[in-house]
Amino acid sequence: MPMPNRPAQPCDIALIADHARGLGSPDVRVRVEAHVASCEACRADLAALVRLAAVTRADAVEVPGRAAMQRAFDIFAATSADSRLSLPRWLGALVGSAEPALAGLRADPAVGDRQGEFRAGPYTVRLRVDVDPRDTTCAIVGQVDGDAGRTVDGLPVLVTVGARVLQQAATNAHGEFECVCEALPQLRVQVVVEGGARRVELPLNRFLEDGAA
Repeated sequence: MPMPNRPAQPCDIALIADHARGLGSPDVRVRVEAHVASCEACRADLAALVRLAAVTRADAVEVPGRAAMQRAFDIFAATSADSRLSLPRWLGALVGSAEPALAGLRADPAVGDRQGEFRAGPYTVRLRVDVDPRDTTCAIVGQVDGDAGRTVDGLPVLVTVGARVLQQAATNAHGEFECVCEALPQLRVQVVVEGGARRVELPLNRFLEDGAA
């Protein structure tokens, strides 16, 4: 099939696209119309762009509902890689059972609550994980403490499965945070520390096992 003929002068597809949407100053529009009249290829481009503009105008009238928007955000968060997961890590070791002494946040009482204290490098993280078997979700409430001189305010917190980020939060002035997500196998809490130079990684397998203490 022969390609449409183009004139010797260069074609500006950006100007043609603006023309299709009714944009551009009057003098530019006159120049585009004169060019299109002599350029078979640009005439075809303009016709296609006019049809596309009509479709996008019709789609713009449709406003997605809140549930659809939230679902889109959840899918994006669950499938997006995060460069912070490649930071050098301190892997947390479960050193005991302890309830977070939270100053501001409170988790609702729930069936299947697990409590534990992790030590990772110069940081201690106390966690409570409330698992609700009725809808397979879990609420993760935690508090980060650092050795003297280490900041615990505003630390990014990521809940992950492998390379997927399921939920994000940040610690408050007391080092507290709270996340709610699906109770999946291999769930981990990642806390970005040391000014973004390292991360604390906390495996939650024990918390999510049936009958775990």
